[in-house]
Amino acid sequence: MPSESGVRVRSGSGMLNYPDEFTEAGLNLASSSVKLLDETVGEAVAELQSNIEQLQRGDYRDKDVTQSLATQLDSIRIGYELLPQRMESEVNALAGGTFAITLFGRTTAGKSTLMTVLTHGDGSQIGNGSQRTTRDVRTYEYHGLEVTDVPGIAAFGGIEDEVLAFETAKQGDLILFLVTDDAPQRSEAEFLSRIKSLGKPIICLVNVKVGVYARGRLSEDDYMDLCDDVQDKFDDAEGLQAIRRSLIDYGPEYGQDWSHIPFAFVHLKSAHMAQQPEYAQWSDGLYKLSRFGDAISLIEREVQNKGGFYRFKTYTDVVSVPLVEALEELFAQSAENSDQGRLLIQKKRKHDSWVEDFEKRATTKIETLLTGIANDLKREASSFAEDNYDNKHASSEWAKVVKRRDIQTRANNLLIELEHECEDELRDIGREIEFDIRFSRYRLNLGNVKARGVVDAKKVWNWTTVIVSGGLTIAGLFAAPQLVAGGVIAGVIGAVGSLFFDDFEERKRRARLDMQKQLNTGIDRSISQLRKQLNGIVSDKIVEQQLRPTSRKISDVVSSLFELSATQRRLARRINEQQGTLNSAVVNEALAYLGYDIADGCIMRVARIPGETALLILADGTRLPYKLKRDLAGLLDEGVRYVFECGDVRVMLSRTIGRTCDRRNIRIEEVKGEPLIAHIKAIDELGNETRTGIRLGIQVTELLITR
Repeated sequence: MPSESGVRVRSGSGMLNYPDEFTEAGLNLASSSVKLLDETVGEAVAELQSNIEQLQRGDYRDKDVTQSLATQLDSIRIGYELLPQRMESEVNALAGGTFAITLFGRTTAGKSTLMTVLTHGDGSQIGNGSQRTTRDVRTYEYHGLEVTDVPGIAAFGGIEDEVLAFETAKQGDLILFLVTDDAPQRSEAEFLSRIKSLGKPIICLVNVKVGVYARGRLSEDDYMDLCDDVQDKFDDAEGLQAIRRSLIDYGPEYGQDWSHIPFAFVHLKSAHMAQQPEYAQWSDGLYKLSRFGDAISLIEREVQNKGGFYRFKTYTDVVSVPLVEALEELFAQSAENSDQGRLLIQKKRKHDSWVEDFEKRATTKIETLLTGIANDLKREASSFAEDNYDNKHASSEWAKVVKRRDIQTRANNLLIELEHECEDELRDIGREIEFDIRFSRYRLNLGNVKARGVVDAKKVWNWTTVIVSGGLTIAGLFAAPQLVAGGVIAGVIGAVGSLFFDDFEERKRRARLDMQKQLNTGIDRSISQLRKQLNGIVSDKIVEQQLRPTSRKISDVVSSLFELSATQRRLARRINEQQGTLNSAVVNEALAYLGYDIADGCIMRVARIPGETALLILADGTRLPYKLKRDLAGLLDEGVRYVFECGDVRVMLSRTIGRTCDRRNIRIEEVKGEPLIAHIKAIDELGNETRTGIRLGIQVTELLITR
């Protein structure tokens, strides 16, 4: 049965003839990388599981936060536990000494026509120009080649087809990307970028569409008209190059250089007609007109000259691509969690400072209220004693005076005012955290990587339980004292008369002063008790039960974020070390394939984004052959750059990113003496070229990169 993994050209037959050692070398390197990754992930999984168990046993005050962290740790554990298994499955699917070519193109571009030409079919699989004719993976043979046709891309409702097409493309050694001569669509450019991101070499076939205008059987005049129309298309060199440029110009939008992609222009309809019996008299002319032979020659040269290395690289890139994605995702998640942790530290400091100021303001407001109440009552006590020093019902009268002052309501109103201040603060800190988490600083676009921290902005409100107004009240403290009135004085006056007037006035004065003293003592005692009660409510009910828990909640979240960030960073560095080994192996194999003999130690390490750029870190003072960079770029089908090794991590990052990023805009933050975070000014405004440089910088420096 034909294979479904791509176009197959067997070693020693047809177009391709290369030693099986390339397949064996690629398989061995990929298999050993998967095995090493399995060991690396195994260690990381054990560490992650230990962290989860430690969290669940720990004394974290907030179990929701603990569970959020444990859930994310567990998702990392599961995801990376499956990664080696997925890689092993994909490597095994490549096993064997065969070469794979996969035909890729949007629906109606002419893929079915191309396959019919290759297989000398009857045309039954050719569509009518609008329908999707290829709904599954089909493999055909052509001169020792087995060409795989996959479902068309960019069709309405064809998402499942596209997934199948890309899964098949992973196993191809060479991609034939078919477009038409009308303006390339942005959707085609997007799919081309995705294929390039798989590290695949590409040949672009442009199907020049010229209709056959004939009534019934093709006549000589019809044939000549067709030849003229098709030839006019091919003679328009400027127009054909404009088609090529219109597609290539999309590349920088995806941080890729497509200028090295080989192009061939064909008229597939003529090639198909050349094989049909009814056009036998024009067969040779139609085939020549189609330029299909030029396209086949281009494919032959590409396979003959580079096929062995492409086969080797297929094995390595099926491992390398997901490794790069994994380490970038981990670094991005680590940076996001670290950023969120630092953001929350700032919010906690701001909140704690507000609480400290609030306690001072509350104390001042309480003292202002109590001083006013005390002064008012003491002024009232003086006149009250004058009028009631001999009143046996003075206590009840004084109670009426106090009641008119509505002291309890005034105190409760102050509590409500303070309560509302706290409600506003908790709402404000919740809104600030929600906004900053939702639009957190780490917004660097790394392809499909979407960093998401532990903190869920939607749950921030749970941290700041708002106080229910009216729940805080004071007890009545100003009960009237049992005043002793001087009622016997009136009887003395009546019995003795003015003889003892002077002595009476003195007794009267003492009675007033004695009552006023009793009142003032009661006022002071009640004010003291009210002060204690108000301060206690503020301290216990507002500060300790509402404000401080928010601060402790933030502290728990910060601890969780930094713990997760560190775990992600450690795993990312382990994967990056393995990726670096794989990168070096690919470049060394490429150099050997090209015939370059480079001294050991010249290339110290390699950072690489498959399908985009290979960065060679050279020993200081190293000189490489002038042509090497161009030849290596042509074989890898990637941009190639050099930088010299340097012990200064900031300098290395600047060199890696390139001239588009001023070194002065990079600030390195150290944690416990170790460079950990690179802050790049205006990172969101940097272009795609810089984005690629930053991706390489992550591999080179292992820093968390943010703004």
